[in-house]
Amino acid sequence: MAKEKPVKITDQIEEVAEVAEVAEVAEVAEVAQRSALVFPRLVFISPGKQQLAHGKTYDYSLVVDEAEYDDAIASGFSATVPEAIAAAEEK
Repeated sequence: MAKEKPVKITDQIEEVAEVAEVAEVAEVAEVAQRSALVFPRLVFISPGKQQLAHGKTYDYSLVVDEAEYDDAIASGFSATVPEAIAAAEEK
């Protein structure tokens, strides 16, 4: 039996964008990411009290619904630790 070729998430996003006739692939990616949110969840900010191996620091907060998530993101928190570290380095 032949192995199926793995499908990249970017290919799936582009396919959804074409089907939905959405001009911006990023818009579809944002919708897909938001629909995958599960609550409660953590959001992250850097710098903070938690230490990473390479000297970077971060902190976190628990949000219980989409409204709290949106408020946290608007106030500088990020969905992942790498995003929080990158945002801190851009400042």
